[in-house]
Amino acid sequence: MRFYLLIPLIVIAAVALVLFTPSSEADDEERFDDGTFVYLVKNDTEVYIDELVYDEEGDNDLGYVTIPETVIRASDSKEFRIVGLSGYVFFRDDITGVRINKYIRALGPGDFDGPNIASIDVDPDNPYYTDDEGVLFNKTKWNLIRYPQGKTTEHYIFPTMVSSVERYAFSYTQVKIVTLNSGMVRIGYCAFEHCYSLEHVNAAEGPDKLPSSVALIGDYAFNQCVKLTKLDLPDELEMIGTEAFGKTNIEEVKIPENLAEIGTMAFYDCKNLKRFVLTLDYNDKFSVDEYGVLYNLDGTTLIAYPAGSEMTEYTIPDRVTDIRVNAFSGCQKLETIYLGKGMTTLPTGAFAECRSLKTITLDKVLIIGDYCFSECDSLEEVTFGSTLYYISDGAFYQSGLKTVSFGTSIGAIGSHSFGSCVNLETVTFEADCEAKVEPLTFAGCDNLTSIYVNGYDVQFGVDSLDVYPYGIPGTVDVYIKNGFSIPADAAGLTTLNIIEEGKGPYPYENLIGVVFCVILIIAILAFVREV
Repeated sequence: MRFYLLIPLIVIAAVALVLFTPSSEADDEERFDDGTFVYLVKNDTEVYIDELVYDEEGDNDLGYVTIPETVIRASDSKEFRIVGLSGYVFFRDDITGVRINKYIRALGPGDFDGPNIASIDVDPDNPYYTDDEGVLFNKTKWNLIRYPQGKTTEHYIFPTMVSSVERYAFSYTQVKIVTLNSGMVRIGYCAFEHCYSLEHVNAAEGPDKLPSSVALIGDYAFNQCVKLTKLDLPDELEMIGTEAFGKTNIEEVKIPENLAEIGTMAFYDCKNLKRFVLTLDYNDKFSVDEYGVLYNLDGTTLIAYPAGSEMTEYTIPDRVTDIRVNAFSGCQKLETIYLGKGMTTLPTGAFAECRSLKTITLDKVLIIGDYCFSECDSLEEVTFGSTLYYISDGAFYQSGLKTVSFGTSIGAIGSHSFGSCVNLETVTFEADCEAKVEPLTFAGCDNLTSIYVNGYDVQFGVDSLDVYPYGIPGTVDVYIKNGFSIPADAAGLTTLNIIEEGKGPYPYENLIGVVFCVILIIAILAFVREV
């Protein structure tokens, strides 16, 4: 090969490497600071405020912050216009208010989440944003963007032109009462999330109800508004998002006639929720049974069980083939659940935190989902059917089980599926069990003393029998069949006392040993007599 032909290519590659490799100087120009803000260069004339300069001494108490219109870079005296914020810029305790300059056109998430910010003010010449009594809006005021966390007004009344509440708009605020205007259409993602003081959401039509114009309630919109006990939903409402009312204390939910979609866990862990009801006798999307349990129209999907119901037992009808994620989660009074014949899969968290649940039989179930029975403190007994194949991760995590037996159908047992079951004492793998046991299945089961492996086909993975993985010494007796072995890496930090059938520290543990002992005793007695 003529290598001299490659010389031009090598030269071109070297030049390209020099020209296009970023230099440290270019990196330095990407960001600069003026002692208060760190700026991110967006183009030749504009910058964003990227963050506040870190105050090592802790004596930089900013108070009320006014965003300047321009900044001059010290290294070359070049002037830039400040046009945006990168996100979480003013998320500090020492900031009490912010004034936005006339050039700001882009805001990042959480820019005004400082807990003591009481006012967000905007230069009147800004074409993108405006304020009203320290509350931030878009310029035409149809979208409420941020109500300051430090604002102490207890009752906030929305301006008449607002039609949308932006994501996180009231999150973590101190407001107790809000009155929504009659033109409201959309309540956004996490709009009132973590409003721990919010007691009433009112409309012009009346108290404790949403305006008739509201069509969408976003994901987590009222999540963890723990003082919210009543809220009537309008008939025109079309969608309720995921966990929209999770962990509120609403006592009754009326399903509007035009509601088309209810998100996953929309009423998750509402411990005072007594019942669901329909606003009309018939709804073309949903149905409610005589006990106030919410289903889809044909009753094949159980959407949500009211966690505050006083019932101690409930039978899921045979027609039901699907249960929504966390459908029963947080039920305080339910002691017994009877599954219908159509139930083959139990989803994630279906019965999590049902703290009074004592017993359940899983006759037809094939799969138990992640954390399905987690934190069921009173659950001491569970019967697995002959069809059960897979127990998912954390399925019985922190439950009250005392003993567990795995039958022949079990194919896999997930990680932490019985983790931290502090009452669990005995685990048995039946003779024909072929289960694959995942890592840390029994981790934290402090009272587990005996594991019986009655067959030869169980597959113990790495750390699968590590009961004490957190550095606390512990020993577990493992009884196995003659010829079966436990992999060395299955034990993890736990000491496994392996006891093989037919073998032990004393010969009387088998028939030959007994005979040997008898002969030995006779020989000793004969020797003593001769002496």
